[in-house]
Amino acid sequence: MQRIISTFPDKIVFIGHDEDVLSGLVIGAKAAIGSTFNFMAEKFIALQHHFQQLEIEQAQKLQRDANKIIDVLIKVGVFKGIKAILEMLGFPCGYCRKPFQPLLNEDIQLVAETIKTYR
Repeated sequence: MQRIISTFPDKIVFIGHDEDVLSGLVIGAKAAIGSTFNFMAEKFIALQHHFQQLEIEQAQKLQRDANKIIDVLIKVGVFKGIKAILEMLGFPCGYCRKPFQPLLNEDIQLVAETIKTYR
């Protein structure tokens, strides 16, 4: 990404890995796009604001909290986990199609607890 930014300084480069948004901003990305923004956009907006204000410790904390959620999503299945979170927030979106299996009850509980703690 840094090479792309250096080679094409007139282009707007987005970071596309939610767990690396702060790192992307540090090396020159101008914006971010991510699937977890569907349910924690406020966290990433605040992260970018703190970064722009050079409030790096606050930005780092927001990235760490987001990464705690992302770690759980990776454990249970990213798409399944995101759909479960959206359901919990009142946005019915059903289940993932085959070959994905529905989340196990213990996975739903883990996702719910993690969202409650870190969102």
